[in-house]
Amino acid sequence: MLPILNSYLKLLINILPIFVFVYFLMLLSNYFTDKELLQKHMGESGTIKGWAIAIIAGIASAGPVYMWYPLME
Repeated sequence: MLPILNSYLKLLINILPIFVFVYFLMLLSNYFTDKELLQKHMGESGTIKGWAIAIIAGIASAGPVYMWYPLME
């Protein structure tokens, strides 16, 4: 096999579980998130709680996690 293809497949095998895990977390967050509650806190009459939700969500998604995985080896 070509060396670059071999390297690609190894990287894909390492990253694939992270993709599945992140996708599962996204499904859970979409399933358990109450959209009306978020609209109440983050809508036009946003509150401090809305700001806190936005900041925590921004920190939690501060970039694609699957891109960090090769850097952690």
